[in-house]
Amino acid sequence: MIEILKSFVFQIIISLIFSVSFISLFVKKANNTIDSMHVGIKRIYSRGTNIKSLLKSLLSIREFYLLAYAGDGFIQSNRETLSKAFENGAHLFILIGKKKSDYLKDVSKIEKLGEYHIDHKIDNVIDEFKAMKSKFPNVRGKIEVRKYNTELRNPMIICKDDKAMKAWLTIFLPPKRAADCMMIEFHNKDKVADCKSYFDAIWNLHGAEEDVLYKSF
Repeated sequence: MIEILKSFVFQIIISLIFSVSFISLFVKKANNTIDSMHVGIKRIYSRGTNIKSLLKSLLSIREFYLLAYAGDGFIQSNRETLSKAFENGAHLFILIGKKKSDYLKDVSKIEKLGEYHIDHKIDNVIDEFKAMKSKFPNVRGKIEVRKYNTELRNPMIICKDDKAMKAWLTIFLPPKRAADCMMIEFHNKDKVADCKSYFDAIWNLHGAEEDVLYKSF
């Protein structure tokens, strides 16, 4: 009888330990979720590639904004979707780094790339957009690519359709490539507006003719 009682008490203690651990883990996860929601974060992705919400948003864009040091990987991976959006009248606004600048030379050193490797990537991006325009010469869509020098803090993508505007921000941690870095998706309108304001500030700073790398209109 005593042995049975001991076994019963032991089982209760073990159950309590597991229950407390589970509750603690649940509360911690809930708090993290609440904290994320409080600062306007919808989801955090471990890598900035093949994100379903972003790929879905690209299908209905009316305006598209990209801030990156080159952006070639994303643009080439989503060539068909962006091309279709352009054909349907979307406006594409792209900010990429200034070739041969100290900024891009530093990025190349940190990522252990050739000195002008990123410059070639930028040339490829321009060629992509020229080919897009050549394929659809008479569409209502617009493409404009401008260069910046030192303003990049984190790569950013903004998609705007007929209903809403969404933003994705990459936490840039060289020597990791941007595609391999964590990405944040914002759901809060104010946070999305903050991203757009930052893009606009850089865009407007580089409106001079010499800063325009390509313009389809």
